[in-house]
Amino acid sequence: DGAAALVETASGQELARILHEGPVREVAFSPDGRFLVTVSGTFDSSTDTATLVDTASGQELARIQHEDWVWEVAFSPDSRFLATASWDHTAALVDTASGQELAHIHHEGPVREVAFSSNGRFLATRSDDHTATLVVTASGQELARIQHEDRVRDVAFSPDSRFLATAGGREVYILPLDTEELFARVCARLLRNLTREEWNRYIGPDEPYHATCPNRPVPEK
Repeated sequence: DGAAALVETASGQELARILHEGPVREVAFSPDGRFLVTVSGTFDSSTDTATLVDTASGQELARIQHEDWVWEVAFSPDSRFLATASWDHTAALVDTASGQELAHIHHEGPVREVAFSSNGRFLATRSDDHTATLVVTASGQELARIQHEDRVRDVAFSPDSRFLATAGGREVYILPLDTEELFARVCARLLRNLTREEWNRYIGPDEPYHATCPNRPVPEK
């Protein structure tokens, strides 16, 4: 009927009815139970919508529009972020508290999967275009795009969030995510330290800013 109902289990009272223009195919709660996401299509096209709802109030926080089927939705372990993967060659990253879309990650083929690291700092996407991406969740900035010779069939973070593995064709790539390791790789290519703006974009605002490259100038801004 194009609607999803949110019901309080203790009282059986309906808290909200989320209306859509077509069939609702999926509902999922965030790990902390504060948020609900619904996925719906339309009868006359393949356009899909993912709707983010506050479970306590039933208030709609955001509607994420895709031009084709939404293949998967995922919340970060800390429930701070929601990601959607779509057949329209994009993945969306949303801040759950504000409902703000932080990034729309573009691929050249359908996006099959979105996965968060256990500490919530990183998002990985995988696509039929033979690539996987690594994104900083706090800023939505793309850190890396991993190219395979064939369709990427799986992505996985290590339990300690220090590594990302991607599998495609006959290849498995392992990308180190440890902050100090990333700093070492970045500093090898820089003539100066990161600015605060670059820090927030690539490292994320959750990590306190500090000079990371020894014997390199520190920008004034």
